Amino acid sequence: MTKMMGFFGRRKQWTKGSKFIISILLSTVLVALLSLNVKACEQKFEGFGVFLGSNKYFGRSKAGTDAKVLQVVYEFLGIRLFRTSYEPQFSPEENKYEINCTDAFTCSWINVHRLVSTLPGVKVFASVWSPPHYMKNDFYQLLPEYETAYLYFIKNITAIIKRDFNIEIERVSPVNEPENVFAPWDHTNMDPDQLCRIVKSYKDPLISICPENSYFWVSKIYYNFESDDPSLNCSLYCDIKATHAYSLNMDFTSSNSMLAYYDLKRYDERGTQGPIWMTEVSSTYRDPDETEMQEALDLATNIVNFVGVTCVQRYYFWYAFSDRSSGESLIWLNTDGSLYFPKKFYVYKLFVRASNTTHTPTEVNDCGSLSFRGSQSSQSANIVVTLECIQFGDVDRVLVNRELTDKQLDHHECTMLCCVTANYDYNCTESQHRIHSVPPKSVCHCVLSTPVILNNSIIL
Repeated sequence: MTKMMGFFGRRKQWTKGSKFIISILLSTVLVALLSLNVKACEQKFEGFGVFLGSNKYFGRSKAGTDAKVLQVVYEFLGIRLFRTSYEPQFSPEENKYEINCTDAFTCSWINVHRLVSTLPGVKVFASVWSPPHYMKNDFYQLLPEYETAYLYFIKNITAIIKRDFNIEIERVSPVNEPENVFAPWDHTNMDPDQLCRIVKSYKDPLISICPENSYFWVSKIYYNFESDDPSLNCSLYCDIKATHAYSLNMDFTSSNSMLAYYDLKRYDERGTQGPIWMTEVSSTYRDPDETEMQEALDLATNIVNFVGVTCVQRYYFWYAFSDRSSGESLIWLNTDGSLYFPKKFYVYKLFVRASNTTHTPTEVNDCGSLSFRGSQSSQSANIVVTLECIQFGDVDRVLVNRELTDKQLDHHECTMLCCVTANYDYNCTESQHRIHSVPPKSVCHCVLSTPVILNNSIIL
């Protein structure tokens, strides 16, 4: 009886406590619902980057264009990761290494790197398209007798860049797209046996990012190549698995047949437990000024898949700049000399802003394909809308709506929503003022009102 009285004697306090417990349970259920289909990547995402090699375009643009572009990339986009190139001109003959202003291309290379050297907090890695020409044969192959000299070339150019520009090169990919035997540009053909052999023989952490093929599935072949010598497996020596994220258009009825584009496939198998850098992607399709929004959507899908599903640690776009409209660049030059920013520029900014506000590695996950009730102004009945989703940290999500209908957002779901659509470039609104929706054919950055921890646990 005493125990019963004691229990009922605490009834009033238990009722107050129960309200608190119930509120916690409701919050837990809400956040758990938000966490459905969340798949966290095991390694943190380090950020988005871009290639510095717009040298041929800078070289034929008016003075100061390179400085304006780098200012936009660094300050407005918020990019801190850069990719550069080691050019064959840097060694005109055996045992001679120099970076001199000998033509418009190399002069532009020098000017850009002088500008980069003034930017605090940047990281730069390099790719090599071609060794010095005296090291190659007529079939664009690195001659075996020059493999050691090629190591000296890489090491000496790295030292010169440090000495003359005060830029510390993080890593060097010894060959860009080694399988691309039909490339019209100055390139190097290298089979996996030779690539694995030189990386193994160099035993240098600087030169341990490879194989950097055009397509993810080709990088998988090179990376896992088994030679007659079992010790020549690239996976043993490529500390960082590098790949591009292109897909070849095999539709022979298309005007863009046999041209490279964003790979829109989802690759769940990474093929390694180590880091992966996606070091290049863009579009080589024709008439990019007529397909701005579609390309922006496809870039967004490529990012969601490679960063959120394949879980790469870095993601680099191809050119920062071109002096004309191009699917290969983020920034275009108008005829009057001013800069033009296509839709993909703003989509890239949206991802950079969502992922790296502090320029430090962040947790990332694939939110899965989220289905919502959507509506169209011309239809009274709701229809199902599927969104692609990626989340950075605990509150920053990017939603990709590829459909022709919008997705209604509850005003408690996002505290802020920034979207890129066909009608506007970068529009941000705060959802506490009104209910928002993810517009048709759009990419949006949603700052969640209720944090969601990426390992599927709860934050209250």
